[in-house]
Amino acid sequence: MLTRRDAKMIAKELVVMSPNNDIDPNEVYLTIDQAAEFLHLAKRTLYNLGEKIPRCKRGKRVYYKRSALQRFIERKEALNEMLPNQ
Repeated sequence: MLTRRDAKMIAKELVVMSPNNDIDPNEVYLTIDQAAEFLHLAKRTLYNLGEKIPRCKRGKRVYYKRSALQRFIERKEALNEMLPNQ
């Protein structure tokens, strides 16, 4: 019987063998819906941000690294602190 541990190990090996190897098995990836909720943005806004937030595609699906989204939030907060209050 295949255990959960065995399945994870096989999945990691498949990721390494994949020709499009921009997926890190130790990273948490979010779908567009999850990323939009995480950032408190509409999906359309997230699509419009385009390459300003690193993302990767698997087939037709787009995924965002949670760490990249967190860095995006931190950069925006730092920028807002530097701008004068209006």
